[in-house]
Amino acid sequence: MLPDNEYEVIAHVLQTEYQSPRHPQGVLEEMTASSTAEGFYSSYLHSLEQREIQPPWVPSEEEEDWMLKNIHEPRLIYRGHAVIRGRFTLLTPQAVEQLLRMSHKRYPHQRDRSWDAFHSLYPQAGSLLTVSRVGFDRGQEQAQIEVSTRIYGHAYRLARGSQARTVTSKKWTWMS
Repeated sequence: MLPDNEYEVIAHVLQTEYQSPRHPQGVLEEMTASSTAEGFYSSYLHSLEQREIQPPWVPSEEEEDWMLKNIHEPRLIYRGHAVIRGRFTLLTPQAVEQLLRMSHKRYPHQRDRSWDAFHSLYPQAGSLLTVSRVGFDRGQEQAQIEVSTRIYGHAYRLARGSQARTVTSKKWTWMS
């Protein structure tokens, strides 16, 4: 299970960036994952092995925490947690696979209709989302998270303000 501070960041990013009046339902894969953490970490380690005087990129505390958690410690999102319960639907890996198979069977030669099965089951959802573990600096003032769909991904940086966390940057991580 994830620590409470990670749920706080996950809920904030999903509610501010992915839910809207048009798409009020959030549908998540129940296991955290990152499509980019391992690549970033491998690049960083490679630059250190090459004994570069100044590596091209030195991770901040929250980036390093984010990379290590996502490479070594993926976790299940607990569906009963207060920030998840009633706000987000969690799908098991088996349910995701079944959904993709169902779409392919229904529309085998129509890629543009491949998500019709998903939208018929979850008409209030914009997309199926995958969230990474959240990385923090030592003081837990800065945070980093990746959120992806099957089409694209974004990395978010957040800072703790006097009232709540705010997104300070949003960057594309990949696009299919």
